[in-house]
Amino acid sequence: MTAEDNDTAMSDLPEQRDGFFQKLLPPPEPYADEPPLLSACSDELTRPECRLDAPDAYEYIIIANRGIIASMVIQEAHKAGKKVFLLWEQEDLPYFDHLLDDGDIVLPVLTYKDSRNKGSAREDIQVIRRLREMIESMDIAPEKVAIHPGYGFNSEDPEWNAEAGRYFKILAPSAAWIELLGNKMEANRFCQETAIPLPISSGDVKTRAEARAFFRRYQTTVQRFLFKDCFGGGGKGQLEIDASVAEEEFLALFEQFSARHPSFIINEFVVSNRHIEMQVMIDREGTIRFGPMRDCTLQRGKQKIIEEIAIGITPDQVQFLRDNITAFFRKGAEKLGHPYEGLATFEMMYLPLEKRFYFLEVNTRIQVEHPVSGHQGGIQFIQTQFDIAEGKRLKAQEQLDAEAEARGGHTMEARICFERFLSAAEREAFKKTMGVDIVTVPEAGQPIYALELPAGRDVTVYMDHRLDGGDDRQTGRMPNKQYDSMVIQIVARGKDRDGARRRLISAVETLRVDGLQTNQAFVVALLNHPLFIRGESTSDQPVVKDAMAQTIQFSERAFLHREQLARRNKQEQQTKQLLQSIANRELALPEGLTKLDLPYLFATRLGHLKPTISQIRQLLADMDLSAEELRSSEERVVIHWPLGLLVHDLLDTFGAFGVHLETHHCSRPQARFSVPCRIQPLFLGFLQQYADDRAS
Repeated sequence: MTAEDNDTAMSDLPEQRDGFFQKLLPPPEPYADEPPLLSACSDELTRPECRLDAPDAYEYIIIANRGIIASMVIQEAHKAGKKVFLLWEQEDLPYFDHLLDDGDIVLPVLTYKDSRNKGSAREDIQVIRRLREMIESMDIAPEKVAIHPGYGFNSEDPEWNAEAGRYFKILAPSAAWIELLGNKMEANRFCQETAIPLPISSGDVKTRAEARAFFRRYQTTVQRFLFKDCFGGGGKGQLEIDASVAEEEFLALFEQFSARHPSFIINEFVVSNRHIEMQVMIDREGTIRFGPMRDCTLQRGKQKIIEEIAIGITPDQVQFLRDNITAFFRKGAEKLGHPYEGLATFEMMYLPLEKRFYFLEVNTRIQVEHPVSGHQGGIQFIQTQFDIAEGKRLKAQEQLDAEAEARGGHTMEARICFERFLSAAEREAFKKTMGVDIVTVPEAGQPIYALELPAGRDVTVYMDHRLDGGDDRQTGRMPNKQYDSMVIQIVARGKDRDGARRRLISAVETLRVDGLQTNQAFVVALLNHPLFIRGESTSDQPVVKDAMAQTIQFSERAFLHREQLARRNKQEQQTKQLLQSIANRELALPEGLTKLDLPYLFATRLGHLKPTISQIRQLLADMDLSAEELRSSEERVVIHWPLGLLVHDLLDTFGAFGVHLETHHCSRPQARFSVPCRIQPLFLGFLQQYADDRAS
């Protein structure tokens, strides 16, 4: 894409007054150089009895995941002097040399979750068992090897963690903790013993009668109900229902949902809230520490798009949450007989008007959005996971808070997904055939021709580095569509919230991906929404809806523009082929025609292709016709044309073919051209194209 092409593409964006897109943003003031992110652990070790199964250091990390988190773990493992075992599926992108160090090993085995089998019969568990046998055959002590499960896949599967934990240390809490907190009903019971309230909840509902009783009791109290799978996560296993529905419709939905989700609860869905997360870290002694809080309110279809440091939360509220979350994990340790170990995310709904928090759930893994808290607090959470597993003690909370305070500023992150917004015709086809309104589809399986990442001291890009293919940035192919379409996370820092927002917009607009479409326009629309700019976005505000509508309009214009470009490219290709055929004398004249008929013949063929001026000039040159031949062979026609055009340009091109300016009347702003009849179609085509070019 040339600079001119880029300017044209940018000119398609609506002006700033249109609400969400800004044509040009003033460059944000650069933020101070960011110190490197460091582990939240000190060099001090926990008590010896807490480190009975912990080596001095794990030398190898098995990465049981893929994508962005795999790239992150690879990089942090190398920084810590560790080697990695990479589990790779052959349909997936390869691990290029630029990602690997000497001693790293790539194994062609499956990484996805095997949900067809149970226990030791699961293929993903057999992989871990075979991996241990192979590692032992290489004279590597399995005690020096740990598994990083990442997020998604098996990271919150208690069965996989229990079975795989028999062979290697897993950088995660115990399977018992994962099972306890993965069950939303059990987590709710624990939270009831703290001062953090719960939304109205049914507990375990098994029968139609229990569902009817709950509906009748709270129909007039709540605005919406939420069916929530006890073991769901990542926005899956949820169904929102308006409280105004008829009882029979509610019960029909209950039966449909229970058929797919054997264990679930019915909660009050608090319509107007902000999604707040507290990053929790717990070492082997059970010491509990906290990272900066995040706001993940801007979501589409339960999938987060924009995350930032939480705003409007007072120090007293933060301390209230810390005290009660600490009590939550201590009660769990009493129940299970051992403390939680590793990272956790305590998720809540926050009601800004009431200044009140409601418990949502606890995730027992590292989160996609952990860099937001990391860059705000100066914490490298993956390194922290390594250190906790090796028995190191977390720093004092006062030290972590002081380090975050010293960094200051504001942190904001955007998730970039490879996805395509459907055209109006495609959406209508889906409605007719499937009865659903599908707006976007993942983009995958297509080559990426160019990839340019934003840069700057206040911008950090996390991505699946297999996409850039190394230092030459020659890309491979996208994975197939069974994988997550999110492949890039952009983190921006600013001296204040607006500075971070503007820097993030600039970074998202700077990102260039040729070959696949992304959600960049949607992200920019969100960041430029007036409610988000003012920090007033809540779950019931139309921020996401408005941004979607704006992006659909933008995408429709872009779709039409791409169609026009495709037609123009096709026309240009056909024109070039025809011109080449003329130049090579490859086209035979129809019977009865002479070469004097060539201008007329090819003008009729070229008419629908709208050839350019230079192409018409080339055509005339390739025909090898002389003015004398044309003058002596046919009649002439007089053509009037406005004098606004440069007459001498026309005569320079067609003068050699017998075209001349007959008269020039000052009283009439027109020129009269005398043109041989056989050259007339080409001459008129040239005039029209010349006029169009000058007008544009």
